[in-house]
Amino acid sequence: MKCPYIKIPVVGIPNWPWKKNLVKYSCEHPKIFVLDIKYLCYGCQTHLELLKMFDKENQEYSKTKYFLYQTKKKGVNEKSAISKINNFKEFYRIFKKGKKVSGYITITIDGCRLDGSHRLSMLSHLGTEKAEVNIAFYEDLFKKDQIEKIRKQVLLFRKKEHGFE
Repeated sequence: MKCPYIKIPVVGIPNWPWKKNLVKYSCEHPKIFVLDIKYLCYGCQTHLELLKMFDKENQEYSKTKYFLYQTKKKGVNEKSAISKINNFKEFYRIFKKGKKVSGYITITIDGCRLDGSHRLSMLSHLGTEKAEVNIAFYEDLFKKDQIEKIRKQVLLFRKKEHGFE
């Protein structure tokens, strides 16, 4: 199968109800392509900031954009936010040692990163240029009218949150 055109940059999206089902289905029926990751990591700056801190053994996490996003925008309590950061740090430690970690970087052709933001940011941080990416297709799981609603939701989000057409 030839790799389809992917709308770039690819952005992370909220946990909308349909997202979990599409990720699950696409991981059970992967469509893997090797892609340049340069345009897939839009919005990963909060992860990249943490990765630099992990490398320097800096643990002032409460001053990071990730911590502030978790506590202020998502309403996560401070202890849980620090726990998430520590889990990410452990994941990075394992990943950096070259151990295989489960899961995919999963995106859609209309520029949504559904899963794999941590993996993608680690690859970028470590200087990797290309990676295996799982492309999820709405058509594999949803009916035409559902797909139209999802695409409208995605377009509105990309425009409202990031200013993309």
